[in-house]
Amino acid sequence: MGGGRVARLRDFRPHHGGVPPCEPLAADLGVTEGAAGQAVTATAIAAGIAGLFLPIVFPRADRRRLLPGLTAVAVISNVLVAPAPNLAVLLRSRVLVGFAIGGFWAMAIAVSVHLVSFGKLGRAMTIINVRMSLATIAAVPPDTWLGQAWGWRGVFFLSAGAAVLAIIIQAATLPHVPATRGGGFAPSEPRSPLFSS
Repeated sequence: MGGGRVARLRDFRPHHGGVPPCEPLAADLGVTEGAAGQAVTATAIAAGIAGLFLPIVFPRADRRRLLPGLTAVAVISNVLVAPAPNLAVLLRSRVLVGFAIGGFWAMAIAVSVHLVSFGKLGRAMTIINVRMSLATIAAVPPDTWLGQAWGWRGVFFLSAGAAVLAIIIQAATLPHVPATRGGGFAPSEPRSPLFSS
């Protein structure tokens, strides 16, 4: 899916995995490279939490709206990161993109359940995960080149533009995929007389 590929272009960058090379970023923000590298930690923690809990918090949300919404969160994050005046703003903004990454990955897999027959579900999930991994690798060379040509701030602005394009593609191609009943914190209807009053 387009949003997943944009997420990989935006977030898995050489040297420290989640940001452009940390030396120019650290120098620009006036912090150590180790401190700048904490942007990776912030992104990873937020992604892990979102991937686990977003399907629970929004159990009945239409995935056709939720996936572009998560990509929009990534746009906001990049727009905030690019002009970040200090490390605190950078880290808070990276939490947003981590939320978008983890949520998008989880919801993309959930969408595949509704788009293919049961017999093809394993193949669909494999395709999603393989393409995410390939996007991670493919994003490194252009990201490195763009970072050297435009600087790390320019790369984040470019990523925001790519994410906007992904939103348009998602809105045009994704079908309506409501979540199944009984998800989230709300209890599902009893399936056995043992659980009925």
